[in-house]
Amino acid sequence: MNDFSDSYSGEFFKFIIKAKNTDFRSVIRFVKNELDIDDYGFAKRISVFGGAFDKLTKRRSASCPPQIYDSSILNGYPQIFSKRFLDDNISLSAQNEFDIRFDPESQRIVIPIYSSAGELIGVKGRADWEVEDNEPKYLYLVPCRCSETLYGFAHNYSHMVNSTIYICESEKAVMQAWGYGYFTFVGLGGNRVSSQQCKLMVELLPKQIVLLPDVGLDPEITAMNVRKLQGYTRLLDIEIGYWDWRKHSDPDKVSPTDMGVDRLEQIIKYEIEWGE
Repeated sequence: MNDFSDSYSGEFFKFIIKAKNTDFRSVIRFVKNELDIDDYGFAKRISVFGGAFDKLTKRRSASCPPQIYDSSILNGYPQIFSKRFLDDNISLSAQNEFDIRFDPESQRIVIPIYSSAGELIGVKGRADWEVEDNEPKYLYLVPCRCSETLYGFAHNYSHMVNSTIYICESEKAVMQAWGYGYFTFVGLGGNRVSSQQCKLMVELLPKQIVLLPDVGLDPEITAMNVRKLQGYTRLLDIEIGYWDWRKHSDPDKVSPTDMGVDRLEQIIKYEIEWGE
């Protein structure tokens, strides 16, 4: 869209966010209420060849949307800042932005997970103690299909349109980056890019997409993620980049954001490699 009164041009939702001084989730909620639409809608289609083709393509068909939970379920988790997260470079402002809470029952730090439209689709808990080798550091307090969303998408939407998107593995990395002043980071909730996550990124029409894997991740997984993103962007003018941790001497099992803002900026400015 173009607003000739102030020479602003860009994506329509981004313009509304700017003009109304609001956030992406509020805009989506308003539009859905005004148009009286459900969270998701699927058009019925006619099966061909008696449904035989549907059976052959079932595994490749679009996945179903994640379950949406009422945000009131978060009321069971007090809004308490995490000292562990603060020591781990997640600022208080970032914890407030991403609504970090605490579960007294499980003694876990609570991380709400939202869909691309800002609806609650799950709750992840991080152990608030040093875990043993046989203990899970993270588990889901409320079931969630992370592959259907990108952590930070709704929070950072207006910053990511027509910009450079940085993809990390974890939710923690997105929060760390937000505290450093970087608002175009999203998290996979794992280490493999799903088809739905590719589609979400392409919808933003970014100039570049950069993969920032954790140190130690199998390089073949990064290569596979690059190829998958290239498959969704081959007809678009979007550069795909990645960080090759093998060429540098960083501690094992850390993400680029774990090492502080100075190291992160060094990686972003000088150590990104670009796919053909």
